[in-house]
Amino acid sequence: MSYASQNTLNGCITSLSTSVSLLGDALSSLDTHADDFDRLGLILDQNRIFTLVPEHDLSTAKRSLEHEIEPRILKLVDTVKARLAKLERRRDALVSKERLNQVRINNFRSGDNTASANEDVDIEGTDEELEHLRQLRLKKDRLKYKLSSINLQNRKARLSMVNR
Repeated sequence: MSYASQNTLNGCITSLSTSVSLLGDALSSLDTHADDFDRLGLILDQNRIFTLVPEHDLSTAKRSLEHEIEPRILKLVDTVKARLAKLERRRDALVSKERLNQVRINNFRSGDNTASANEDVDIEGTDEELEHLRQLRLKKDRLKYKLSSINLQNRKARLSMVNR
């Protein structure tokens, strides 16, 4: 035999001995891990996880779910409607309050012009008469305010009737 073929054969022998030792290690590993062989059969056995459900059972489950969920949905819709109505009423109240305040401001501004004109007039009389006159002016202002408030409420009531 030649030297080249002997090196080749030595390489093959080394490779084969490495493979044999590797197979021996695998066999010993299988021996140690296959002690529980009875359970291994159970693990490898196919279990049927997904089964077919009959159409009748499926439709029954759907109806049951609908009967359970539908009242909840209707209750939520009613709650939302009630909340929206409450918010609309609040908005209407705020709008009417804003209008009332605007009328009051306008009345106050127009009242300032008349008051300044009245202040220029010198009124002579006793202190009691002047106090009585001042009380009458205050009463007049209160009545004007009350009248504007009533007029605004009447206007608001007419608007609410028209909106319905």
